[in-house]
Amino acid sequence: MIGKRKWKIPGTGKQIFGMGPGTEASTERALVIGEAMIQNLLTGRTPQSSPLQVARQLQELNISTQFVTRVGDDDDGHIILSHIDQNGLDTFHIQRDRTHPTASIETDNARDGEGYNQPVVPRAAFDFIEFDSFIPFAQSESLLIYFDSLIQRNHASRKRFHQFLEQIPETAICTYDMNLYPECCKRELIIPSLQRADLLILSEDELTVIGELMGAPPGIDYLAQSIMDIFEITQIAITRGTAGSILYTPQGCYSQRPTRFGRSTNIDSGQAAATFAAMISDCFLKQVPPKKSVKRATKRAENYRAPLSP
Repeated sequence: MIGKRKWKIPGTGKQIFGMGPGTEASTERALVIGEAMIQNLLTGRTPQSSPLQVARQLQELNISTQFVTRVGDDDDGHIILSHIDQNGLDTFHIQRDRTHPTASIETDNARDGEGYNQPVVPRAAFDFIEFDSFIPFAQSESLLIYFDSLIQRNHASRKRFHQFLEQIPETAICTYDMNLYPECCKRELIIPSLQRADLLILSEDELTVIGELMGAPPGIDYLAQSIMDIFEITQIAITRGTAGSILYTPQGCYSQRPTRFGRSTNIDSGQAAATFAAMISDCFLKQVPPKKSVKRATKRAENYRAPLSP
């Protein structure tokens, strides 16, 4: 079992990475670890990666960010590498795999931002991320580590990932963004991740999954408070679609409803969720008061509109 590290105020170390020339240096750093895959849409094959979207948003928020994933040495992998480069992120920590293919989701009828209910091809490149190579970059007092569930879907990848978490500094802040795909609804995956999380981001549906795993009675307030107490999580952010979001902290609960514009159904749900995750993580790292944090994250997520159906 992973030992729980106490959350501490971020330091002010001057080392940076992931910054392009001419970019103002930031004392905060982020390591975003997750899947990168191709989604088959009506409009063609396109990169699909919530962690990549989070990394791009954190970089825009002036947090020096590295995105870590693994892609196959194939056409889909080259598409993803080009997409990462076009989004202004360093590809230094993007591993290439000559044995396993780039992950993909076959969702012929899906629109952008959809696909979480679809299975991902098994034994894809991201299942074999090697973590040893970037441990030196994780040695910082002002470090945010963002991760989700999909990179932990099999036993071997889960074991490697949690061995990596054991080697990072106690001052590192961990954001666990659940993003539960069908193959991730496992107690042996979710519970250790909760044990390591300082900030937990999930939807109401995902909160229900945790409640069922714990055998807890239903009720959003009860479940959130119970998870905070049991796993010593500092903050829990719950997304509620067009109903807004709720942020639970030891000091209280803070809710934020979207504006009238934000309650529209014409939202790119995938991009909005990643934007919310990046903003709430940024606020957590920078010690923004909870009420302001949930307001900023909710309002920023409203900016992403889905294209209208033809």
